Amino acid sequence: MSIFTPFAFVISTPGTPPIQYMSATGGTVYTSGNVKTHVFTGNSTFTVSSPGSASVYLVGGGGGGGRAGNAVNGGGGGGGQVVSATSFFTSSAYSIVVGGGGGEQTAGGNSTGLGYTATGGGAGGEGTAGSTNGGAAGGGDGGDGTQIGAAGIATAYYGGGGGGGGGSASTQGNGGLGGGGEGSKFYASTCYDGTAATTANSGGGGGGGGNWSGACPFDFRYGKAGAAGIVIVTYQFQA
Repeated sequence: MSIFTPFAFVISTPGTPPIQYMSATGGTVYTSGNVKTHVFTGNSTFTVSSPGSASVYLVGGGGGGGRAGNAVNGGGGGGGQVVSATSFFTSSAYSIVVGGGGGEQTAGGNSTGLGYTATGGGAGGEGTAGSTNGGAAGGGDGGDGTQIGAAGIATAYYGGGGGGGGGSASTQGNGGLGGGGEGSKFYASTCYDGTAATTANSGGGGGGGGNWSGACPFDFRYGKAGAAGIVIVTYQFQA
């Protein structure tokens, strides 16, 4: 027997508890079968008109890479924290805040919403990795992030750490899976400038600056920016 209420669609079968299917608006919505996924890449509102259970994923903004010092390479920025949870949400308007990526030697912003917080990645320093989530010290590879998969969107890594910068005759660090940027290096008379976090809204950390050589542009030693975070909400909306 199906019963319509002002608050939710309720399906009731004798001897079993009713199933409530959520209805909501906000963000960019993807539909796959009986599941909807809302993706937030900026500050917004998730408005629930019919309560129900949903899975929530939050990724903090990635930290910026560190600037190289004298004879010291810059550390990669830390990837944003990835938080996942499943909860029941009542009819309400929920504020969503997406953490921004950090600039050079600046931590990423926190992502918040639906009662949860994902901390932004730590900033890289002179030879020092970002203090959280996979940033690398000078010359090291950034740590890989966390995979997130939801109906209607591609499975991907989020929150990869930035690679540390490399100096003369050395290798720079590669960014971790999940948008981590590559560090700078100077090798075989060639300047390899590092990169900011490679994927938008991945929460990846920025690459660290390389120990500056007069053969390279001065900004070769600068740390690169991290990527903004993201908030994803997914739920069953019909039988």
